[in-house]
Amino acid sequence: MWMMALLIALGVLLLAVVFAAMLRQGKPLRRLFASGLQGLAAIAAVDLVAAYSGVSLGLSWLSLGGSLVLGVPGVITMLLLNVILGIK
Repeated sequence: MWMMALLIALGVLLLAVVFAAMLRQGKPLRRLFASGLQGLAAIAAVDLVAAYSGVSLGLSWLSLGGSLVLGVPGVITMLLLNVILGIK
């Protein structure tokens, strides 16, 4: 139970740090929107080259939401987890 509370607190702290960094750079909503679009473009590119590379991500609401919220780093993390853990 305490581990779950620690993970939630770490997640909230991480979100606060990211939001503070976005506010310092100016135009945070534009940057958030651009990051989300880049994430969706990255997951679309992965889906397009899946036939050639052999590595694909299943398109679901979870993977699309993760790419929208986390952007390109989220897509790269999902790809690495897919390759390392062999999750299909």
